[in-house]
This record gives sequence, structure tokens and C-alpha cells, in this order.
Amino acid sequence: MSSRQDNEYPAGDLTVRGYTTMIYTDGEGQWLARVNGVKVTGPTRDALKAALGRQLRAATMQVAVPFLTKEGPLGDGRYRVRQGTATGIHSGSSNILVTWAGDGEKGQVTSYGSDKYMDGGADPAEWQRLLDEANRAARALYAYEQAHKANLREAVRKALADAVAAETGSEDDPS
Repeated sequence: MSSRQDNEYPAGDLTVRGYTTMIYTDGEGQWLARVNGVKVTGPTRDALKAALGRQLRAATMQVAVPFLTKEGPLGDGRYRVRQGTATGIHSGSSNILVTWAGDGEKGQVTSYGSDKYMDGGADPAEWQRLLDEANRAARALYAYEQAHKANLREAVRKALADAVAAETGSEDDPS
């Protein structure tokens, strides 16, 4: 359903292509509604209805957009590359509808964090190799940092204490 902004005023429900949504007007006389997170507007109620029809037609169509994604981290901290085909947008959640390669399982993915998706032209084996290499490098980096970790504040305090002790031991006793 739609969510109202501060300068929008409820103007009832409108049913288009079997989809009922709240519609609004704004302070400038514009009619508007939201479908799948997309704001649809029109200068009149009839124009809004036509625009909603176009938007809903696109929302109910199916397409086939191949893509790759990485899943994980898995139990061992690695990621795995998975191939899929995006087929549309869910009318309620606005998630991307997908069919996974291999088993044909259907599901949804979110468009948030879309940097985790690659176009279908990317080589899944090369991406997997690079992910595995990055995982090995991250583990080596972590091990190196842990082996050479320093508590700098304590190291400075110890150095100061050692310097004071050395200076005190080298001076003549004034008594």
C-alpha cells in the first residue's frame, strides 16, 4: 500500500488492473499514488488512473535478466557465486523475483545493496576465484595483524618507566 507524505491529502482508493491503492492529492492539485515504491502522478484523477495502468502493466510483466550474486559468508567465511535470472518485481514487497540456475528454484532478492549483483556477462568461475583469493588474503592479513598487534599506550608507559628507572639508577645518590 501507499505511504503518505506530509503535503499529501488522502483522496480515496483507486482500483486499476485489479490492484487497489490509496490515492492522494498534493497542495498543488497533483494526483498521486505509489506502486511498488514508485511514485505515479497525474494532473487529474483520470490521468493518474491511466498512469497507474501503465505502471501496473510493467509491474506484472515478466522479463529474463541474467545476473550473478555472491552468497555468504558461509560457515567457513567464504562466499559462493550463484547464477540467476531476474524475472520481475514483487508487487507487494518490491523485491526482485528470481529463478536460480541449476535447480530452477524461485525466490526473491532485495535491491538494497545492489553492488552484490553482477551482470550475466561476468564469468562466474573468475568471480569465484577472485572471491576465494580475497578470502585467503583477508585471513592472512588478520593472522598477521593479530601476531603483531601492539597496545601502544602500554608500550609507551613501559618505555617511560624504563627511561625513568635508567635515569634514576645512573644519578649519584644525593644523601
